[in-house]
Amino acid sequence: LAAALAEGRLTRGELQRSAANICRFLLQTPAFRRSIGRTSALDDQLEAMAEQDMQQAAQNILPLTLRDGTAIDIAAIDNGYRRTTAFRVTAAEGGSYTLHLRCRAMQGNSPLAQIPVSVFAGRAFLKTITIAGTQTDWCDFTISLPALNTGDEFFLRFYFGQSGMELGTVILKK
Repeated sequence: LAAALAEGRLTRGELQRSAANICRFLLQTPAFRRSIGRTSALDDQLEAMAEQDMQQAAQNILPLTLRDGTAIDIAAIDNGYRRTTAFRVTAAEGGSYTLHLRCRAMQGNSPLAQIPVSVFAGRAFLKTITIAGTQTDWCDFTISLPALNTGDEFFLRFYFGQSGMELGTVILKK
């Protein structure tokens, strides 16, 4: 920029106009409107869906004590179409943890299938993992959890947008 200004290929007015255009655009984005407390009908609908999902998950909460190497029983996780499984996690040991997930596509899926699972800590979205219907070999994924203190509690939720994912292991490591 400095060289273009010095050589006359760019004017200060052009830079100001570009900056104004960028600011004008940012002021119109949903993210900015949410940051100043203005929500849309879609935001309200998504919040209602999230609340409904939390209530559904709360009815079927499974307790889990978190230590290094805690394995989650995969039979307890409902990996069906639009299904949520939640665990009330209590940290027996504080620290930084990661979730290690081993999965693959079940036999018989369409090769074009996209099979997602989203992981949440409470209401905080952590990550969505998506595998293709052709991924029938085991795949390993890692998701970082927020730092925890001893005694902290949170809901660890798994949401499957589609069916067709087979879980091998789900382990929490410090």
